[in-house]
Amino acid sequence: MRKLWIDTDTASDDAVALLMALREPSVQVLGISVVMGNVSLEQAVKNALISVERAGTYAPPVYAGASKPLYRSTDFAVVCHGVDGLSDRGYPDAKLQAKGQNAMEAMLRCARENPGEVELVTLGPLTNVAAAAFMDPEGFKLFKSITIMGGALRMPGNWSPVAEFNIIIDPEAAEAVFHAGVPVILAPFEICTGDSLFAQEDRDRLAAASPTGAFAVDCNLVLIEYGKRLGLNGLCLADPAAMAVVLWPQIVQEKQETYLCVETAGKYTTGMVIYDYIDHLHRPKNGTVIQRIDGKAFKERTIRCLS
Repeated sequence: MRKLWIDTDTASDDAVALLMALREPSVQVLGISVVMGNVSLEQAVKNALISVERAGTYAPPVYAGASKPLYRSTDFAVVCHGVDGLSDRGYPDAKLQAKGQNAMEAMLRCARENPGEVELVTLGPLTNVAAAAFMDPEGFKLFKSITIMGGALRMPGNWSPVAEFNIIIDPEAAEAVFHAGVPVILAPFEICTGDSLFAQEDRDRLAAASPTGAFAVDCNLVLIEYGKRLGLNGLCLADPAAMAVVLWPQIVQEKQETYLCVETAGKYTTGMVIYDYIDHLHRPKNGTVIQRIDGKAFKERTIRCLS
């Protein structure tokens, strides 16, 4: 059975990604580390515990990590996910509790205990992951791979003209992780658009599938409205699309190995992921970019998984 560690700034689409991973029988989630981003660290931990409980399967340990970016101030995504990150629907706190150990130490312990086996999946800013890589570079390299939901490579950014939220919140962390020596798989924002958008019909099917599916739709009501500001006529589930790439790699239709880096000092381009697909920079390839997924298969598998 494949082993996953998930790092998340748990808001509404992160919640759906966690549900998917915890309900997919071919993988085991060994742990969940939480970082600030969409919401504060305290709220993101609460939302992670709610999501684990709502999955109705098993409860991997949840650990609190970084409460702020490496060097920058924090900017929460209330406009995307609501004040509480779950569309302010008033969900009660989970009965589960987070573990006391530092998230970065727990993450590294997991990698050391399962060398070359654990796939790291990141759904938020990369602060926890970069901090772990700084703390123990060799131990960090024991992760098998890192699949990152981040970047907007072939469309405008969702948080600046060129940058996607997870990267721009802590671009220095993202740059460090891209060069930390673990194979990177980048699932950019655009793969959750187009045919991957959950239209009203798709959302109705998901909500009718089970109480878990109903929660997945209900907690994303604010994100649906925010998507309209981006010209997206449907629910764009960026973190679930990245998780789907991990859970069901057969949905990937196009990908490319390339050199990746992050702009950290541009006047207008901070947080932009540089995707050197024509090899202008002549640098060694350090990542694989997911360029296109089968949107219909992504939606069908997600609905089935949450049924």
